[in-house]
Amino acid sequence: MNASREAGQPPPRNPFTPSFGTPPPLLVERENVIAEFEEALEIGPGAPGRAIFVTGARGVGKTVVLNELEDSAKQAGWIVITDTAGPGLVDRLTHATLPRLLREHDPHATQSRLTMVRITSVAAEREVSEAHQPQSTLRSQLEQLADLLAPHRTGILLSLDEVHHAAINDMREVAAALQFGFREGRDIAFVAAGLPESINHLVNDRYSTFLRRAERFELTAISPPAVERALREPVEEGGRTITDEAITAAVAASDGYPYLVQSIGFYAWRAAGQAETIRASHVEEAITTARRRMEQQIHEPTLADLSPVERTFVLVMAADSGPSRIADIAERMDVGNNYVQPYRARLINAGVIRPIQRGVVDFAIPYLRSYLRRVHLGLAEAPAGLIEQAPDEDLGELPRE
Repeated sequence: MNASREAGQPPPRNPFTPSFGTPPPLLVERENVIAEFEEALEIGPGAPGRAIFVTGARGVGKTVVLNELEDSAKQAGWIVITDTAGPGLVDRLTHATLPRLLREHDPHATQSRLTMVRITSVAAEREVSEAHQPQSTLRSQLEQLADLLAPHRTGILLSLDEVHHAAINDMREVAAALQFGFREGRDIAFVAAGLPESINHLVNDRYSTFLRRAERFELTAISPPAVERALREPVEEGGRTITDEAITAAVAASDGYPYLVQSIGFYAWRAAGQAETIRASHVEEAITTARRRMEQQIHEPTLADLSPVERTFVLVMAADSGPSRIADIAERMDVGNNYVQPYRARLINAGVIRPIQRGVVDFAIPYLRSYLRRVHLGLAEAPAGLIEQAPDEDLGELPRE
């Protein structure tokens, strides 16, 4: 194989997809979610996998998994309704999406009935109308559509992305409609994706208790072997090779974070230019670009969503070069341990930090510590190499929470 392509010949198409929600060329270590959902469609009403929440921090591939679940339902012949779980959801469903689907699937959607009689000989007019016209609701429309599909042994999947507590009233109505559909044995399934904090807010709402029964899959980092597959196979299928040294550097820098895997793969492919082999130098260049893009796409939006106290919490954490003790955080904030505990819980809930052991937390998002140190604290990046890892040494006696 030649070391480079002929001058002027365009390189093969880049197989990697760092854009949010775009399916990667190879989906790894998410098969359990998809398998449970597909099994639930086959089993029928009552199967636990017919209601699923996909959750996790930004960039772990929630929307990608949602897309895969939708594809599985389509392949099974189901009607898939997709939307974002923001304000106005129920209005969009009941006034646009569901009426359109009912018209498409109801053979009797167009009917004629007598509404007026004109008697020209005596110049009399009379209007005939229904005395009791039912009001169309989300529940009634879902039931009508499910009943139309039942003879064809298919059903409805309602798929909602970006679940947010701002739409709690809409989600309460969705939960009520789903509850009746499930209880009556109709072929209706539900999948939704959102940050852990938003999903917890929804299922803990006293008017949405039905959704507590939904299966919950929290997406986390993928293993190094899976990262290697996710990088090497698309490269080779795209007509290039990648050196072992380059793969090792890319796997370490990604920290198993799906967004970084795709981003590093994308920029390494681009950095290789006309070359047929992606080398370590290409990956090192890609890491720099991917980290900068991650700051814009992940770090900044994450911080923007935090309250002032939560931002203070993570800033004082960033002063450490590794995991932080809750006692140290409280001391730097000049408050008691009891004061910081609710903020610790919220940040864990939001996927920003993670507990390491009793009384110790660390950042859950790769490179967030380095970003905070450099941009907000004016400090040098934590000396942890390409990725930020917990130190191997014993942290000693830990404070009581």
